[in-house]
Amino acid sequence: MKMKTKPAITGSAMLITGMALILLMTRPESHAAEPDNKPDNKNPLAHVSGIYRALSAFDTDKNKKIEGAENTNLTNAISEDTLKLPDLPKAPLGMKPPAGMLAGRLTKAHATLAPYDKNSNGDLDDAELEQLQSDRDAGKVTLPLPHSKK
Repeated sequence: MKMKTKPAITGSAMLITGMALILLMTRPESHAAEPDNKPDNKNPLAHVSGIYRALSAFDTDKNKKIEGAENTNLTNAISEDTLKLPDLPKAPLGMKPPAGMLAGRLTKAHATLAPYDKNSNGDLDDAELEQLQSDRDAGKVTLPLPHSKK
């Protein structure tokens, strides 16, 4: 019995190792090597204003919520790859999460950022970003976005 399980375990290990090597050799270049795809290290929230602006375009009734048909439109834009967000990393191995899942995360991000848009113009200006940074540093807000350390 022991003699039959050793080759099976060894064969399985070799198969898994081979698959891992194939994935590593055939994957696109790592997004870490692309400097224009990294967040601004001087201001970790520099990309937030552009993300909020892009998401606010889906808030057609301007109630600072992406809901109902607005959420459907956001999900469709993600599916059709027409949603352009600044400074987000590329998915590992070129794979994207399901559009509905990503839309849910982005809707949550919009809801987190909306209270900081004091003038309701669909953009976060410097003063609004400073307040966001202050609240983030104080632990009052957590950003559900890539590159958010808190």
